[in-house]
Amino acid sequence: MFRPPLSTNVRTRVILHVDFDYFYVQCEEMRDSSLKAVPAVVCVYSGRNIDAGVISSSNYAARELGVKSGMPIKTAKIKLAKKDAAFLPIDMPYYKEISSTGMEVIRSLSNAFEYVGIDECYLEMTKASNSDFISSKDIAKLIQKNLFAKANLTASIGIAPSKLVAKIASNFRKPNAITVVSPEDVKAFMTECKITDIPGIGPKNIQRLEALGLLSVRDLAEADLFRLKEVFGYKMASYLRNAANGIDVSPLRPKQKRKQIGRIVTLKSNVISIQDAAPILMELCASVYDTLLRHGLSYANIIVTLILNNLAQITASRTIKLPSTSLEELQFVSRSLVIDTLKHDDLTLAEIRRIGITISDLSEEAGQRRISEY
Repeated sequence: MFRPPLSTNVRTRVILHVDFDYFYVQCEEMRDSSLKAVPAVVCVYSGRNIDAGVISSSNYAARELGVKSGMPIKTAKIKLAKKDAAFLPIDMPYYKEISSTGMEVIRSLSNAFEYVGIDECYLEMTKASNSDFISSKDIAKLIQKNLFAKANLTASIGIAPSKLVAKIASNFRKPNAITVVSPEDVKAFMTECKITDIPGIGPKNIQRLEALGLLSVRDLAEADLFRLKEVFGYKMASYLRNAANGIDVSPLRPKQKRKQIGRIVTLKSNVISIQDAAPILMELCASVYDTLLRHGLSYANIIVTLILNNLAQITASRTIKLPSTSLEELQFVSRSLVIDTLKHDDLTLAEIRRIGITISDLSEEAGQRRISEY
C-alpha cells in the first residue's frame, strides 16, 4: 500500500522570554526618579524589628555592591553602609498595577502567551516570524518600544527555540537587552553559561554535581546519564542532561494555579525555644510571602514543619476562615503553631534542626486581612 512520505516541513519554534528589569525598584523609580542615582532595594519587612526581613529586589547599583534578592536586610545595610542607599517597603498593589499594564502590551502582540509571574512571561512567535530569528529580534524591539511608551518599563528579552534557553538568554545581558540564540547556536550558547544559570538547580544540586566532578555546563552536557540517575533519580537526571544540552520541548501553557508554596531551611545550630527559632521563622515567612505576591495569590492554610535532631518530623497546620494576603497573619499563625507544638511534654527539650513553612489552599488574590480584623 502506498504511503505518502512524512512531512519534513516542521517549523522551528521561536520562543520569547520577556523579563522586566529589576521590576520592583523600577516601579519605585517611576514614583521617585532620584532613586536612579543611588543603590535602591525593595524589602519585605517582617515587622519584628527595624531590620528584620529580606531583600526582594535591588537595582543594578545595589547589585554591583553585592546586594541580591533573598539577602537579609541587615546584611544589605552593612554592604551599603557607606552609600546613600534607599531601603523601600514592598508595595504589591502598585507593582501589580504596573505589571498588568505591561503584560497587556505584550499580550496584544501574540495569541500564544504564558504568564509566569508579575515580572516575566513567554510568547511564541513561530508563525508571526515564519521561524526567522532575525524577524523575531524586530518583534522583540517592538515589544521593548511599546513597553516603554505605554508602561514606562524596560525589559530584557531572550529569543530561542525553547522556553528554557529563552529564559536563560533573557538574563544573559541586562538591562533592556535582546539576546538571540538561533538553533545552530544553542550548544555553543549553553557552554558559555554557568550551571547556576539553568533554572531549578540550587545549592544542594550544585554540591552533588561538584562531587561528581561536573563543574561546568559542558561537563554536565557530556555526563553519563546512568551515573546522574544514581544520584538524582530519573526525572531530575534527565532534566539536568537535557538542559545542559539546551533541549526543552515544553509547550507554552496558560496560567497554572499553584498548589502550594513552601521553604525549609537547616539551622546553623539546633534550637529549643521559640525565642531562638523566631528570627528564622519570620524570614521564612517573608520569603514564602514574597513568592505568593509575585504570583498574585492568597492563602488559606498554613503548615509548619519541624525536623528534630533525631530526624523525627513534626507538622502542624491551621486553616484560616477567609483567604488572606497578610504577611502579619502568616507570621502570627506560624509562630503560634510552633509555640503550641513545643508545649507538648515530650518536645519540651527537643532540639529543632530544620524549620519549614508551607502555605496552601491558594487562590487568586482576595482583599488583604490583618489580625486586627478578628
